[in-house]
Amino acid sequence: KIEFQAFGPYTKHEVVDFETISSKGLFLICGKTGIGKTMILDAMTFALYGKSSGNARDDFEAMRSTNADPSTPTFVKFIFENNGEYYLFERRLEKKRTNFSASYNVQKKGEDGVWRNAGSENPKATELNKLAEEIIGLEYGQFSQVIVLPQGKFEKLLTSNSDDKEKILTSIFGEEKWKLIAEKFFDDAQNCKNQLDEVKKRIDSSLKEENCDTFQELRFVIEHMEKELKELEGDFIKTDFDKKKEIYQKQLMLVNS
Repeated sequence: KIEFQAFGPYTKHEVVDFETISSKGLFLICGKTGIGKTMILDAMTFALYGKSSGNARDDFEAMRSTNADPSTPTFVKFIFENNGEYYLFERRLEKKRTNFSASYNVQKKGEDGVWRNAGSENPKATELNKLAEEIIGLEYGQFSQVIVLPQGKFEKLLTSNSDDKEKILTSIFGEEKWKLIAEKFFDDAQNCKNQLDEVKKRIDSSLKEENCDTFQELRFVIEHMEKELKELEGDFIKTDFDKKKEIYQKQLMLVNS
């Protein structure tokens, strides 16, 4: 449910109960240009993130209806369900002496049906923005691209040529970041290829040093050297160095005498 008052072209208290009108799964918001269709979506995104759906307006006072009585407070109140939990986000703007003062509220419905503060007692606008991101799992930019399609973008997409469609889709879905990710993967792959080429060069150089053309030839050389090493180790073990040392010492004594 979305409620708003003195917001955009709406001077009175308006309520849109989506739970009722969406009972059959689909509904249409229609009307002439400028009648206030987009403002309903603006009220949703503004209650959550403090910005309009098209990111054209993000100042609360700028969203206030110019036809509203100065004593009438401006507010947007959005109630929604997410993963079985019900939340209420509200932003208000009221006249305090000569200036307007903003206040914010975010609540969560308990199992007993009672609404309680989901944040601090007197939260700031930034706290509501952060809580919206945490609860919904989407930042404002992602929410406006995935949940709310900016006004005029779809019609322009249908009537544009292929090149323009690509640009529009890039704008709507934030394709730039995926392009950067793809470029990063390409650079990483190129670096791996360069490192592999360097390793292959060192391997080829090592093969040439052993007069080998393939790994199979090198493996044969290694096996031959291992066999020779084992034979030398066997000869070393069989040799009685203590006895030879004793003979050499006796010979040395004879020479000295």
